[in-house]
Amino acid sequence: MKNWDNDQWNNVFKDISSQALYSAQLLAGEMPSDINDLIQSAGFSLLPESGNDLKTSCSCPD
Repeated sequence: MKNWDNDQWNNVFKDISSQALYSAQLLAGEMPSDINDLIQSAGFSLLPESGNDLKTSCSCPD
């Protein structure tokens, strides 16, 4: 999963802020159930699409 650049963040913010329901739910501390659909329609993904999108590391000796 790649980090979003400023333009991508701005596009997502613009899409979210264009719908009052999303803004209200987020301000209330709630995650709208279909927000990932909105973000995907902008060409991005809020969640990893596969295990390959996750980067892990461990410093434990075991």
